[in-house]
Amino acid sequence: MRIGTAYLVLKTKATDMVAGLNKAKTNVNGSVGYMQKRLDSINFKVAGAAALAFGGIVAVGIKKAIDAASDLEETTSKFNVVFQGMRNEANKWANELDCIPIGTNKS
Repeated sequence: MRIGTAYLVLKTKATDMVAGLNKAKTNVNGSVGYMQKRLDSINFKVAGAAALAFGGIVAVGIKKAIDAASDLEETTSKFNVVFQGMRNEANKWANELDCIPIGTNKS
């Protein structure tokens, strides 16, 4: 795994080395200060509340979908129990009634 590249310059004078280290320290301090300002500008309470609200909306949607699937499964199961011996005839009858607009949104 390669994270990055580092360059090393060896100098013979200690003063040049100290100046280079001071410059590196200044650059690092500037970068850290910039990152700290960026982090300070984030309002984590607002971001957390927004994430919580979004999660709640998603959870409600998922619950409604699960409830609808559960209701469909229950209705199908009851239908199969009630019309056990004549399932095909009952399905045919239900499909025929679906074509007649009585008590439906087709009327």
